[in-house]
Amino acid sequence: MDPLFVRFDLKNIHCTDEGDGPGLAEPYLWTVFFKIDGDTARVDSSFKLQGTATVVGTPGDHGDLKVAEVDAGNDVAVPSAIGHFETTLKPIPTPIPGLTVGGILGCVVILMEEDSTPADAVAQGHAALNKAMQDGLNGLIPTLAMSGTNPDTAAFEANVMAAVTSAIAGNVNFFDVVWGYVSFGNGQDDLIGTGHAFFPHSQLDDAVGKPIPLGWHWINEGDWTLTGSVSVTKRLYDAVWRPGTSGEFQHYGLKLSDLQKTYDGLWKQNYRIYLLNSYEENGQRLYDAVFRPGTSGEYQFYGLAGADLQKTYDGLWKQNYRIYLLNTYEENGQRLYDAVFRPGTVGELQFYGLTATDFQNKYDDLWKQGYRVYLFNSYEENGRRLYDAVFRPGTAAEFQFYGLLRTDFQKKYDDLWKQNYRLYTFNTYIENNQILYDAVWRPATDAETQFYGLGSSDLQSHYDDLWKKGWRIALLNTYEVGAQA
Repeated sequence: MDPLFVRFDLKNIHCTDEGDGPGLAEPYLWTVFFKIDGDTARVDSSFKLQGTATVVGTPGDHGDLKVAEVDAGNDVAVPSAIGHFETTLKPIPTPIPGLTVGGILGCVVILMEEDSTPADAVAQGHAALNKAMQDGLNGLIPTLAMSGTNPDTAAFEANVMAAVTSAIAGNVNFFDVVWGYVSFGNGQDDLIGTGHAFFPHSQLDDAVGKPIPLGWHWINEGDWTLTGSVSVTKRLYDAVWRPGTSGEFQHYGLKLSDLQKTYDGLWKQNYRIYLLNSYEENGQRLYDAVFRPGTSGEYQFYGLAGADLQKTYDGLWKQNYRIYLLNTYEENGQRLYDAVFRPGTVGELQFYGLTATDFQNKYDDLWKQGYRVYLFNSYEENGRRLYDAVFRPGTAAEFQFYGLLRTDFQKKYDDLWKQNYRLYTFNTYIENNQILYDAVWRPATDAETQFYGLGSSDLQSHYDDLWKKGWRIALLNTYEVGAQA
């Protein structure tokens, strides 16, 4: 079971009939989002669920839809502060190594119409709703358990779903604490309707790349419809293993501060970065890193603008350091770089922001001068595929291919394998909702095992299995699937 990045988007309220007599309606919306997952819950050694739920309330009471009045036929856009929620739904760990179970993610919505209920009473009712959700879910968690002798993860997930639905959506007393603050009728605010949407982990996993529509229709105090969607993306990995017995540490999804802390700790143990990936998830810059034994000097830099990278490069060049690893990415509309430098005196040429045509021209020209690709990155900027590349002196034979579909990439791999070529480096990226590959092959006869499109749990499973057989990761790419173009 793999982590999933989930986005709720409540988009629009349509008024067919405003139901407010001679006047116009003044609707307002409350939303509460929640999850029970591996962030704050676990299955303990007694196979009972322990922990707490994550409950996220949203701001806004009277006037939170930013419209003064609504008439029949009007559409009201739901502000993102109320209708948008995104999170990573993480599998719930169990005491059985390698076994996780799915949790649940959902939302509760309440649409009301403003009349004369005081604003402070509305605010108190809103706070009471959030607290009722938190208390109700937290009280539910310890009542859930799974079989320890014959664990059925699907049954456990279904039990969680049923229990939450019963406790929240099916409990007529759940909203009583709210209505104690917000009285209806007799000139007070009016309840238009309540709704909910709950999703178990497995359903969301099946929905990667296929948005789930949301909709509630209420014929009460008029005729109203609230619509939106849930979208799900998932991080996948392509990995190549080769025979080896080196020590190795692997870490995934680290914040920069955690990466630095891990780096500093492993540095003292004579480990150095071997592979490094950078990506954005849930609004955060995250890193995957593989460390191997080493005592080389090393400089690392993160989030450098192009000018700062060049300045750093020029300064370290004079100190006989060369680029070892380089990541390129865009953040807040700016191209940024992560770079690791190691001691060296080899010649080196670097180029940044090349179009595919310019990159090919550089490659062809430098090939004739006895230079080969040392590393290259591919990324999209302003709708164009661009490349950064570092070349070093070499005379090795080499095959390069760009923008290959996975089937074509596999065919090239199989054909070149027979000719004693092995992957030297490759990029994986998404373009027009297709997974594409850029790859460079060089002569070699090493054994090699390759896997593509692995979720994090499958990656770890393969890693653990191949480790025992004397294989180590040689190449690792990560990318996100399911995003809508």
